[in-house]
Amino acid sequence: MRADQLEKLKALQEAQFDGMLEELEEPLVGTVEGDNGTAVLKPSQMMSQTERGNRYWQKKNVSASLVVATKIDLLRARLERASYLDASPVDDKGAEMSDANIDNEFNALAAKAQTLHDQFNKNRTKH
Repeated sequence: MRADQLEKLKALQEAQFDGMLEELEEPLVGTVEGDNGTAVLKPSQMMSQTERGNRYWQKKNVSASLVVATKIDLLRARLERASYLDASPVDDKGAEMSDANIDNEFNALAAKAQTLHDQFNKNRTKH
């Protein structure tokens, strides 16, 4: 494992959590102000089709971000464990991972994270 791979994974995971927190800080679509100033979720029957769709995507993006962050954490754990044991990292099936495999998995996770970030920004401009 190369040190730069681990640093890239740490940075990507932090960015993923930051994006997820940003999305969670956005007001939930379909909320109204309650009696004491707190947000109250409107019943789905009272929401328009657009509000229901936006709310669905808002929740789906946060969930997908958490999945990507978890996958990044699992990859980091495999790499750190291998480093600690002074062994080669292994994938989910127990096969040895080369630097190219690690880079490919990292690039796939980075692409998914970027897609989620772009979707979040696209949805943010709609509100």
